Formats: sequence, C-alpha cells, structure tokens
Amino acid sequence: MSYQLAISCNQRQANERTPHFDVYENDDELLLIADVPGASGGQVEVNIERQLLTLAAGEHKRSFRVPLEVDGEHITAEAKNGVVTLHLPKSERAKPRRISVNVS
Repeated sequence: MSYQLAISCNQRQANERTPHFDVYENDDELLLIADVPGASGGQVEVNIERQLLTLAAGEHKRSFRVPLEVDGEHITAEAKNGVVTLHLPKSERAKPRRISVNVS
C-alpha cells in the first residue's frame, strides 16, 4: 500500500526556509528525513494536530498532512548533525497481513 503526504501551503514568515524532505515507506512505517542545516536538537520542534504534522527547526518550517493510517500517538523524531528523522508508524489495521483460507 502506498501513501502520499500532502504538503501544506502554510503562509511563511519572510525569514523561514522550507527544508528538503525525503520520504520512505516500508511495511511498518513512513520515514521522513529532513535537511535542516544549522539546527541543533534543542531547536527542533515537531507537532501533530488533526493529521497535520509540522516540523520547525530554527528558521526552517514545513507541514504535512499525514494519512489516517499513521499512528499519531507513536511518532518519534531524532535530530543529529542538521538532519531530522521522523518515524511515522502505521497503525496495525494499515499494515499488510495475510488472510488464511479455510478449505472444506
């Protein structure tokens, strides 16, 4: 199953930059990797509200609308050397599963 993240078109402040993101998917999660040069871990803020995920890191800011299949309660983030990695786990019902077939 493939998901698309809708990029929100929020109005930016004059000094804000939009960070570049790479998005990867596997069976268990969506993985977002953001380049935020110059931002340290203490400057990084990640919020989610009504499927709107916002990353703010120093003068960098970007928002995404995440699919309902993402388990918002278990999103994690880590920052290192100007790169922020966001793990967006899929809910159990969104993960691929095998259905057994009963033979009579």
